[in-house]
Amino acid sequence: RLQGDWSSDVCSSDLAQSGLTILFASVSLAFSKVVTISIVLAGLSSILPTMFVALVSLQSTTHIGTGLGRVLKGEAGKLVLTIALLTGIFALVEPLSVAAFFGTFIVMQLCQMIVPLLDAQRLMKQ
Repeated sequence: RLQGDWSSDVCSSDLAQSGLTILFASVSLAFSKVVTISIVLAGLSSILPTMFVALVSLQSTTHIGTGLGRVLKGEAGKLVLTIALLTGIFALVEPLSVAAFFGTFIVMQLCQMIVPLLDAQRLMKQ
């Protein structure tokens, strides 16, 4: 695969996650501030690490290779950043709607799987 293809999948995923976070948070404003804050924090705890992967994947390589090092660096950084964000949220934010937080977080993770699959199906039809 070309570098642009993989990074565009990551960017598409970030856009989908951002849109869903805004939509969920907007709807939840009618019900509860705590739920809204929980949704926004869950979205950010998924969007920011995915943005890190996109930034790392867009870096140019100075040597001939497959780019595997960038992918591994990006995914390792994403894992560390996600753990740090989740730890910070659970340690510092109170009150937090656990159901809203994890519901949104799970939807964000599913988004990272579904968006590339939809893009692949679209490209296969061309």
